Amino acid sequence: MTPLTPDPKSFLLLTAHPKRAGSLCYAAADALRANAEAKGYTVTHFEAFDFPLVGDIATDGFPPEFDPVAQAISQADTIALCCPMWNYSVPGAFKNLLDGSIQAKKHFRFKSLTLPLLGKLGVPVGFLRTRRVITVWTADGPRYFYRLLWWQQLLTKQIFGLFTFAGVSWRAFLTYALGNVRQSTLPERETWLSRLRQLDF
Repeated sequence: MTPLTPDPKSFLLLTAHPKRAGSLCYAAADALRANAEAKGYTVTHFEAFDFPLVGDIATDGFPPEFDPVAQAISQADTIALCCPMWNYSVPGAFKNLLDGSIQAKKHFRFKSLTLPLLGKLGVPVGFLRTRRVITVWTADGPRYFYRLLWWQQLLTKQIFGLFTFAGVSWRAFLTYALGNVRQSTLPERETWLSRLRQLDF
């Protein structure tokens, strides 16, 4: 299967926060939406906490509720993910959404490769090679602390690793971190959101 060709004006927005009212994650998502729509994109939005738990995929397959998200991932030119940092990682609901939506045969396949000493291996071949991925995450602590100590835990293992597995180039990632959220003032938050409304992508 050849790489999937995206719709150049399709923008997929994925969020993961149970509290919509007053949520900085949702305010950030709204800022990205406004930015994308001003650039002429059609925005599709899914909230991770609206989806059921993914079960035994090998036995039961993917729940049908994830089909629209999987299709939107295939079509999107740009994928934006907004979530808080919980316990130095993404919320479980967000990981569940990605587990149910990035699917074998739709977004990647395994190519058989035989190597000396190692024998036969399955090498992933991703189909999302031309996508851009924007990640916006919020945290109670200072963002530089998390970037220095926990960046790989948050992004490499959960988001960065998953999307590169599906073919996205590491050069196509744009990360925006919002730290000291609970101590932030309204003017500080508005400055953050203004930057997201003007973010170049």
